Amino acid sequence: MPELRTERLRLRPIAESDVDAWVGLRGDPRTRVYSRTGVPVPPEQARQELLAACTSWRELGYGHWVISDTTDSFLGVIVVQPGAHEPPEPELGWIVVPEAWGQGLATEAARLVAADLLERANVTHITSYLQAANTASRRVAEKVGMRLRERGTDSSGNALEVYELEAERAGARPRLETERCVLTPLELADVDEHAAASGRHDDAVRDTRLSNEHWQAHGFGH
Repeated sequence: MPELRTERLRLRPIAESDVDAWVGLRGDPRTRVYSRTGVPVPPEQARQELLAACTSWRELGYGHWVISDTTDSFLGVIVVQPGAHEPPEPELGWIVVPEAWGQGLATEAARLVAADLLERANVTHITSYLQAANTASRRVAEKVGMRLRERGTDSSGNALEVYELEAERAGARPRLETERCVLTPLELADVDEHAAASGRHDDAVRDTRLSNEHWQAHGFGH
């Protein structure tokens, strides 16, 4: 299974062993304010959601990611689930434990997951459905690079905003050319060539990931 890291975060695919943390997160009323129903998710429903997420990893190659810090403390989940269209396109969301709000964790983790979906999982389109009143999540979506596609209402009558990220838009990074050379940003797909050139595989993997994070966050890197 893949693993994603930043200097302060570790992301790994959710597993059935995460059931207690997931049930607690879904049952916390503070994380449900901007949901369709606005009420905590019952434990049995949360358990079924977890099983579906694990099945998504096995069948589609993507699913929910657990967010933890360098001490492996549970900080939340980046939600990735197949949409209703065929072929299924992933829907992206984020739930951070309230004690960790305001630290930019959702943005940092969602950027990594979006890049992984576009590069490793080879999807072409990512969608997020957000309550219009949820300004914090709107800022996360915008920082990830998503753009507002449409507005509407959900089945409970709440104002809804639909954000999307397309592969060609996310991949719009610079390309420099001379008569002899072409320069393009270092991508995760280039890690093997980078390792061969440097002779240090672990360092090459780390450098490539850090460079990709810099391109996502700041618009520059290797």
